[in-house]
Amino acid sequence: MYNGVLNSELTWSELRQVERSVAPTWTLAMGDRSPLPPGAHSLGAHRYAGDVEVRLWAADDLWRVRTSDVGDFDITDGGHTITWRPSPALPRNEELARFDILGRVLPLALHRGGALSLHGSAVATADGAILMLGPKGRGKSTLAVALAQSGAPLLTDDVAVVEHRDGVSMVRPGVHSVRLWPDSASQLGTDAYGPTGSVGRKLLIHSLPDALLAMEPAPISAVYLLEPTEGGDVEDEVAREHLSSVDAARRLLGQATAGNLLGGAAAAQLLERTAEMVRRAPTYVLRIPRSMTKLPQVVDQLLGWHGDAIVRAPSRYTRTSS
Repeated sequence: MYNGVLNSELTWSELRQVERSVAPTWTLAMGDRSPLPPGAHSLGAHRYAGDVEVRLWAADDLWRVRTSDVGDFDITDGGHTITWRPSPALPRNEELARFDILGRVLPLALHRGGALSLHGSAVATADGAILMLGPKGRGKSTLAVALAQSGAPLLTDDVAVVEHRDGVSMVRPGVHSVRLWPDSASQLGTDAYGPTGSVGRKLLIHSLPDALLAMEPAPISAVYLLEPTEGGDVEDEVAREHLSSVDAARRLLGQATAGNLLGGAAAAQLLERTAEMVRRAPTYVLRIPRSMTKLPQVVDQLLGWHGDAIVRAPSRYTRTSS
């Protein structure tokens, strides 16, 4: 996961296990609720799911993510140690805690390590990684699985971690579990991959075959901001629009995972890393029809733009009649 190993006191269905002899990159421990240290200051705050409040506090080496639904998460040791401190006033909910850790806390730890975390999915093609970004409901995971089933292996879903090295922006292989709406999962035939879990109303597909997965970092070939369209002949087409550097940077900042929690020097780092990514990888708005029956067209067009698939899959994604 993200070129690292998480040693955790929690059990994860979303992650693959490795041998205990492998040195951990991050350690997740449990602890009791404790007061903020003197001098702690707030970097940022936001609300999600209607009434859940999240705030990030900083004090020397400590970053504390305080949530109103599961308690506190302390990030220390330069981002390598995470301590979950459940609130004694709330029921202990490990499912929500795992969701917060993968979607918000670990990306903040990765930020401290110099990476850029974005809300999106990525697959590997012959030309390099294609990164698909956008708010919830844009079809990122569905498109990523369809591409993987067509020979462009999945690098990561939900959170894409980008690192800049040797003049190239690379996507790290990340979480290989995919969250899909039941109708998408059915039409993609993911029931063939074994039992599923659930996250809210979505299914958690955590047993994708190795043949569908990319295990090594890949340089970014292109970044796509998904914009599904509905109705009309023009809306049935797959089209992309290249964005200027300024517009691309502005839009990518809006897709930074937990970006609204980062203030002060951390915000400046986020802007700098985003600008560097825009300089190195073209960014497009990708307009695609919001239709499962049009999904093969979208996949074929993307693979046509990016050197086709790495591995020609023996059977493509499930095609259903309209």
